[in-house]
Amino acid sequence: MGTIINLNLRIFYVKFKCECGRIHANELEFIEISRKVDDLARNLKELKLGKKCLIVSGPKTYRIAASKIEEELEKEFKVKTFIAPKFTLENLRNLIKISKRFDFELAVGGGSVIDLAKFSSFRNGKRFVAFPTTLSHDGIASPIVSLRTNSTKLSVLTKQPVAIFVDLSIISKAPRRLRLAGFGDILAKYTSLADWKLGKKEFNEYYCEYTANLVKESLKRVIKAKKDVRDGTEKGLKVEVESLINCGVAMAYVNSSRPCSGSEHLLAHYLDLYSRSNALHGEKCALATIIMSKLHKLKWKKIREVMEFVGLKTTARALRISKESLINGIVKCKNLRIDRYTILHKLNLNEEEAEKIATETHVI
Repeated sequence: MGTIINLNLRIFYVKFKCECGRIHANELEFIEISRKVDDLARNLKELKLGKKCLIVSGPKTYRIAASKIEEELEKEFKVKTFIAPKFTLENLRNLIKISKRFDFELAVGGGSVIDLAKFSSFRNGKRFVAFPTTLSHDGIASPIVSLRTNSTKLSVLTKQPVAIFVDLSIISKAPRRLRLAGFGDILAKYTSLADWKLGKKEFNEYYCEYTANLVKESLKRVIKAKKDVRDGTEKGLKVEVESLINCGVAMAYVNSSRPCSGSEHLLAHYLDLYSRSNALHGEKCALATIIMSKLHKLKWKKIREVMEFVGLKTTARALRISKESLINGIVKCKNLRIDRYTILHKLNLNEEEAEKIATETHVI
């Protein structure tokens, strides 16, 4: 089946021919998940990425982690740090220009920082390393970057990190809300997988059972560990980060976010664009999963109970999403991606039906 590398948390195939008929590839060469990451410079040196390292970080994460990493790496590498408060096209353009002069990028921060490094390194044909400081979404190991324009959100295929380092002592200090948002993004796989299977059933869309099972396994593991995730124990942190990485690898195997992003993500993206809520991506996805699981005739009550157990919000009001925005989203979000068939495309709900389903699931 091809080359196999042991990545500490599980066995990943680097390249293999799957039973689905396609060749699957995974660019990850190394993963470390530990209480405290030591010898980062030595590990980066062994990966033979080059001598010039560009660290990409945000203002807060620079103070928390990147400044110390910068100091450590200066002993072995020529280092420069690019500080980006958030993902903007201007920051991305500046990073692309600067990164041309470096051999590799090291992203130290949350989702937007990792996406910046992911996109810029791809544009410049460089490799990059991810050092996440939060567990807020499933993009840590994926080749997908979510780009926002004035009217839509686009999923752009770029490249995976060549290595991932997760320092649990840093992750554990991140706001609890961010960790729960990551849990919410994993919960969303209930309906993203159902939508993918629906596309296979009704339009003979490409579907890979091997990849789907990798995502299902991640979902099952994190649900089983929900108490530890809620309490932020070391076990809970490890299970969550492993599940998020598994989902990223699944997307890499099929070069698409399809296994991990369905109708629930469409609604979350619509709310990003057209509601005033400042709820996190994973919070919106989890809320949308309650609704979409009801439409799919899945166990939506169980999903809601799990959310309540860990501390995720289960109503639009709690996330400061207006009733009007939610109903409009349920009706219109399918238009954000007409190329990806979901339960919303199949049912084509009107406003009255959308309000009914939101009411029945107690989201409004």
